[in-house]
Amino acid sequence: MKRLFSSLVSVLLFATTLSCQNKAKISRQNFCTAENIKFQQFTQKTEDDVKNKLKAYTLTLPEGAEASDYCLFDDKLYYVLDYASILTDQSGKGKKVDFVDKYQTTIRCYNLISKEDTLLYTASGSEYMAIKKLQVSEKYLLFSTYRRSSASRNAPEQGEQLNLLSLEKSDKPVLVFPGTDNKEFDYKLTAYLVNDTIYIKADKYRFDSISYLETCFYKFYVKQERLTKIAVTNKNIMQGYLIDTEVLPPIKLANPENPDSSLIIPRSKLTLETLEHENKIEVQVPYELKLSQIQINQDFTVWHSVDSLWILQNKPLHLMRLRAQSVESNQEKHNISEYKLGNNLLLVLRNNKLTLYNLSTETYHNLKLPELKTEPAEIYTLHSNNQFFYLVGYNKKRSILRIFTLDFRNSKTRKE
Repeated sequence: MKRLFSSLVSVLLFATTLSCQNKAKISRQNFCTAENIKFQQFTQKTEDDVKNKLKAYTLTLPEGAEASDYCLFDDKLYYVLDYASILTDQSGKGKKVDFVDKYQTTIRCYNLISKEDTLLYTASGSEYMAIKKLQVSEKYLLFSTYRRSSASRNAPEQGEQLNLLSLEKSDKPVLVFPGTDNKEFDYKLTAYLVNDTIYIKADKYRFDSISYLETCFYKFYVKQERLTKIAVTNKNIMQGYLIDTEVLPPIKLANPENPDSSLIIPRSKLTLETLEHENKIEVQVPYELKLSQIQINQDFTVWHSVDSLWILQNKPLHLMRLRAQSVESNQEKHNISEYKLGNNLLLVLRNNKLTLYNLSTETYHNLKLPELKTEPAEIYTLHSNNQFFYLVGYNKKRSILRIFTLDFRNSKTRKE
C-alpha cells in the first residue's frame, strides 16, 4: 500500500506559484510526494511553559439567557447575550411571547482577570434582533445584525448588516455594510477584520432560489469609513486571500498491485491568490476538498481529510501530511473534531484531547483537560486569534461558559 500511495501522490500532487506582474512570469514546483511527518515532543522546558500558560475561567449567565456567540482578545471575553429561548414559544401551542426591552440582544465584555462585566452595545428597535459573527482586534469589534420574523432559531435571518464598534471610544457602531429591505433578494456576508481594513465577501441571492446571483468583494477602510468594491468573482475570501476549491474529473490509473484492474481516483484543486493578484498557489489533491476544512495565514495553509491534517508551507512551498495517530504510541485512529491555526502554531481537538503543534520545529505537546469529561452536557468549540487560542464550553442547562486560554503571543514557544 505504501508503494501504491506513493505512486498516486506523485501523479496527483503539485503546486504552482504565479506572479501576475507584467502578464505573469510563471514558475512551477512539482511535489513527487507529500512528506509524511512525525512530530517530536517539546523539550521539558517548553512543555512547562505551555502548562503554565493554560488558564481556566467560568462565566455564569443570567437566567434564561444564552451566549449565542463569543470571541476573546487579551483577557477579555466579548459575548452576545441572547434571550431568544424566552421569546420563543416552548409549549408547541403557538403561544405568542411578548417582547420587552429587557430581552433585547446585547454585546457584553467580561474581563477574565478582574471579573468585571460591561455592557458594550444593545440592539435597537422594538423587535428581537439577532447578533452573530463577532470578531475582535485590539481596537475594534466587528459583528453582524439580522432581522427575524420571530425569535425562533428556525426563523429565516434577513437584512444582514455589518457593524464596527470602536473599543477605544464610547460612540455608536459604524455601519460597514448596510442591509437591504428588498423582498426579492438579500446578501450573505463573510468578513475579515485585518488591522484598519475589513475585507468583505457579499453573496447576493434570491429568496426563491438556493443559487447566488453574484458575488462581490469589498474593502472597508476604517479610518476613512469608506466602502469600495474591488472585484466581482465566484471565489471566496479568507484572511486576505481569494480562495477557491474545484472538483476535477477523476483520473484512471493502472493498479500496480493488480495489473488486470484499474483505479478511479477523485481529485480536487485548491487555489490561493492574494487580493492584489500578486501571488497565486495551486494544489491538487487526490480526494474531495471542502472550503470549510481550510484555514490559512501568511505562512501556512491547513486542511483536514479523513484521518490526516495536510499542511502547506506557503514560502517556500512545501506540502506535509500529519496523520491523526502519528503522535500516539498505540497507532489507533483519533478523529479530529476541530483545529485552529495561529501563525506557526496549530491546536487540534480530538477525542476530548488537545494537542499543540509547532509547525516550524515539527514538535508537539498533549494538553490534559480533565474538566472536559466532567460536564457531558457542555459543547466545546475551539477558537484562535493569531497566537491566542481559547476553548469555550457552553453548558445551556447550567447557564455557564467555561473558558480555557493559551496565550503564546510573546512566548519563545513560537520559535523553539
